Order: sequence, then C-alpha cells, then structure tokens
Amino acid sequence: MYIGTDGGYCTPAELRKLCDDNIKGTVVVMIESCFAGSVIGQSIPQKENDAMDCSEQILNEFIKTSSNNNATLTTSKYKVICSSRKDETSMGGSISLATKYWSLGGGWDQDRNKKCKLNADANKDNKVTLKELYNYSYKKVKKENPNQHICVYPENSGFVIFGRFKN
Repeated sequence: MYIGTDGGYCTPAELRKLCDDNIKGTVVVMIESCFAGSVIGQSIPQKENDAMDCSEQILNEFIKTSSNNNATLTTSKYKVICSSRKDETSMGGSISLATKYWSLGGGWDQDRNKKCKLNADANKDNKVTLKELYNYSYKKVKKENPNQHICVYPENSGFVIFGRFKN
C-alpha cells in the first residue's frame, strides 16, 4: 500500500489505525517526512531553528506522537525505516535523499527510471533486509547531509523487504 500526501498529511495515529484495522501480517513502513523518527521515538538533541522548513501542523502531529503509544509503530507488527529522526528535517531535491537511497538500495535507479543492482545487498544473496537498507541509506544520506539521520525499528532486523529471483 502506498499513501501519498502531497499537499496534506497522514498523522502517525491515522497510519497505525489504518494498518491495524486492515492488515493482518507484518507491515513495512517507509516514512519520508520531517520529524519521521517520532513514530519510533528516535531523536538527537534539537538544534535551534531546525524545524523551520516543515509546516507547523505536521510538526505538532509528530510531537504528539512522541508521547502517544497508540500512534507509535514500535510493536512486533511493524518494520519501520524513517528518513529523519524526530528532531530533524528531511532534505532532498526532486526526490528526497532518503527516497533516493532507499530506491537504489532496493534496486531501482530513480534518475534513470530503470532497474539497477540491489545496492544495499551487503552479502550478495539477492535480498535486501531492513538492516542492510538501513546501513546503506544511513551512510549515503549522512554523507550528503550530515544533519540528517536515517533511523530504523527494530534495529538489526533480518526481515527481507526487497529481493530478486535468480534466473
């Protein structure tokens, strides 16, 4: 399921309710948004004026999430990767840095609009686990923007989120 919110937003509580009500199995959530890490409680000390690029409405919803257990996605049902920690903005150009490296990590080159190798597949088994995608995208995003940190829940998860069959 893909939820696009151009011009709007989906609160963390609404996302969790939607998934809990409609999906029985494991849910992989990739959140590309300022303050995304609030849904899993990951943060770093906030810098002055760090929130200036994102709307007040989104900021307030994500701040509420930090203290609302019914809105967080830290249960065994969820595998979550976020573009930024709860105190950070998320950056990019035509696509965000996180989306760029999640796509490349999972085998899709957005710039060329075509399949590429599974860049995050560290052990070359044609599968990309949540841990591999996190490790790959964290380093790449941090290199381009030292003030943005990919975060993940649960840490060190071997759950496969991308893969290819060999012919």
